[in-house]
Amino acid sequence: MNSKKFEKSLASCKGILCGAGFETPAEAIYLKKKLMVIPMKNQYEQHFNATALQELGVPVIKSLKKKHLPTIEQWIERGTTINLDFPNETQQLVDHILHEFIITEALQLT
Repeated sequence: MNSKKFEKSLASCKGILCGAGFETPAEAIYLKKKLMVIPMKNQYEQHFNATALQELGVPVIKSLKKKHLPTIEQWIERGTTINLDFPNETQQLVDHILHEFIITEALQLT
């Protein structure tokens, strides 16, 4: 799938079923889409991510096997979004970096 089609699909969907990596789950949460993840086998970072997501209320399944179909159907019908606050702290961060830089430079001049 090319990136434009993926972006359009991501923007227009109501929910996302994906691996438990970082980027797509993070985008789903940021875009306030309902989310369900499947951590890849032997990818330990995905299992850690899945555990963290599960603690936030994201449903996690182990595979796309038939036994998980009721969970998936329930998620489709009644799944909810995860609401996290993403405050814009860009200006504070830039101010802090500049302040630290100025102090460091001033100390080097003395």
